[in-house]
Amino acid sequence: MSDSALVIELEPLSGEGGSDDAGEENNVLASRDRDLLAGRATKLRERLDELFSTIMRAYEDQADRADAIEDYWDCYNCKSNDNKYYNGIADIYFPIIHDAVNALVTRFTNQMFPQSGRYVEAVSADGTQPMPLMALIEHYLRSTMFETQVMKPLMRTGVIEGQFNLYTDWCEFERVLVSRETHGAMIPGPGGGEMEAPGEEIEDIREEVIREGRPVFEVLHDCDVAVWPETVDSLDEAFRVGGGVAIVRHWTKEKVDQLVKQGVIRRAEARELKTEMARMSREKVNIEKRLNEAVGIHSEGTGACVWEVWTMLPLDRDGAYSEEGSPRLCRVFFGPDRVALGAKRNPYWNDRCPLLSVPIEKIPGVFKGKSPISYVDSLQYE
Repeated sequence: MSDSALVIELEPLSGEGGSDDAGEENNVLASRDRDLLAGRATKLRERLDELFSTIMRAYEDQADRADAIEDYWDCYNCKSNDNKYYNGIADIYFPIIHDAVNALVTRFTNQMFPQSGRYVEAVSADGTQPMPLMALIEHYLRSTMFETQVMKPLMRTGVIEGQFNLYTDWCEFERVLVSRETHGAMIPGPGGGEMEAPGEEIEDIREEVIREGRPVFEVLHDCDVAVWPETVDSLDEAFRVGGGVAIVRHWTKEKVDQLVKQGVIRRAEARELKTEMARMSREKVNIEKRLNEAVGIHSEGTGACVWEVWTMLPLDRDGAYSEEGSPRLCRVFFGPDRVALGAKRNPYWNDRCPLLSVPIEKIPGVFKGKSPISYVDSLQYE
């Protein structure tokens, strides 16, 4: 695939010399935040209904792969299942696959994070080093504990399941810092404010709200990710040929309320979703729940199985759905019973899907890779 296929033509700015930059930016923000399901949107809902059927077929096609991955995790967790050959009374499980996987994870992680503490290298055309940018990336890697919280789980999941799936996003949160300071007595000042009066100093407690933002990373299990068509080489190719990618999400009521407040999903559909959470499907393979049970955590709470879908939808210049418009990358959320919870254009300005998905070993004509454990799992059962 040539790089020319990824070139995006930018629309010219209105006015001379970009004098309408502020107005153009507001229009871009409004078009990207437009609720595509607002109003009747009959044609869009019919298209999304067909899309949901395609998504379900994609998950059904990889059902055997999901069952095999579940067995591979049993091998890693040293858990006996129906595949073992021995039927005697002795129940000794040699951690062959467990130790081999951990050895690979340690080796790969140490290569990416050397003991020198310098994790980022940059090569430029003029030979200069972008030190501020490299320092910022190093800061994010340390603040997010990327080595232990992301890299090792990603390597372990990729070796066991045969596919690396990493979801990137940006998170902002507030912290209230409390500090002790010494100052004079505060008295009313001119203009309605306060001023410090001369005299004896006093100790006071001061609170300060700090808003902090940083990237966040989520390692996804391959059973929760479905790509169609299955013969593409990348997600960009899937989008260009009319396909897409779906990700299974497990939401609680608190998560639903949070997304409604952020404007990601619609309020009416979210209210119906919370009432239907008790009817959560039990047929879908949930690797996360199995792994929690392996460490002694048995969750009995109610939740909802939701599908986050990235695909191309035709939009007009104002960002509304139009069958005569240009294809644009959009994010759609589906709930149980084929309900579209929300649909908006890609909120990220780089216009890329935040999912990074590559196989551990590329096979031509197949998007997903084969797990290395599939070649040795029979040794664990003998």
